[in-house]
Amino acid sequence: MALVVEDGTGKSDANSFVTDAEFVSWAKARGRYDTLPSSIDSGGARAPYLVLAADYLANEKRFRWRGIRKTAAQALPWPRVGVADRDGLVWPDGTVPWRVKQGQCEAAYLSMTGSELQPSLDRGGRVVSESVGPISTTYAPDAPTETEIPSVVGILEPLLYTSTQSRLRAQPYITDEVIVPGYDGSYLPEDVSS
Repeated sequence: MALVVEDGTGKSDANSFVTDAEFVSWAKARGRYDTLPSSIDSGGARAPYLVLAADYLANEKRFRWRGIRKTAAQALPWPRVGVADRDGLVWPDGTVPWRVKQGQCEAAYLSMTGSELQPSLDRGGRVVSESVGPISTTYAPDAPTETEIPSVVGILEPLLYTSTQSRLRAQPYITDEVIVPGYDGSYLPEDVSS
């Protein structure tokens, strides 16, 4: 399987955010390269895992990315435009942030070492209570339908909306006084400062 790496142009056939060389560099820098199974000793053997990791990040039910996609035809959720992270830092339009690349590397490593990235869970797996006899299970009404991997989500979190944040694509920014025809200002409180 050949990797088609997203270069920031919004490729319609991209299946990875990182090259094999970037993954190898990431793994070596963290002392993880030597812990990979011996069957995954070449770029060709690692490519399917990198693609699975990119698929994991592309699941937009799980990852509510900030900003909007650069193009409608792009295969992956990045590059995006209009992205300001949790701290207010603006990411240049048409780039793939280092956080996304590291998140993919982490997910690929976990997949290569035997973790299933997207397991199926009965009703999201969030159990509120269980009984043994007679058997009873109660699931949370707002149970998520997706699992998350803390080491990946922790890297990506500044680029994601939280459940309490609005997903508005654009917010109004008013710089001038707004004049509403027919409104006489009668509901304004009286000025009591004088």
